[in-house]
Amino acid sequence: MYDDRYDGKIDEAFFEKKLQEYKAKEREIVQDMEKHVNADESFHVTANMVLSLAQRFREIFESSEVDEKRQLLNFVFQNLEFKDKKLSVTLREPFKIIKDASLSGKRPGICR
Repeated sequence: MYDDRYDGKIDEAFFEKKLQEYKAKEREIVQDMEKHVNADESFHVTANMVLSLAQRFREIFESSEVDEKRQLLNFVFQNLEFKDKKLSVTLREPFKIIKDASLSGKRPGICR
């Protein structure tokens, strides 16, 4: 674009208009990149907290009050049922992934 302006192929008004459009697009791309970086950092913090909870669940559960225990159970499990003297549970997604990975010998999120 600079060459075209210098060679007189485009006038100054067109050059300025396009330059402003390109700068606006550049700002938009930089903002999008920042959002992705922040989301990536947030994901790592959340993943670390989930892994820590999974590793220390028993210790945390045993030292908690009744209401806290209920909240922990609801956070980790879905569809808790006690039927015919049997407890049936389904792990929520992040904890299911951790369990499946530990049973297969793989680390969560790592493909082998």
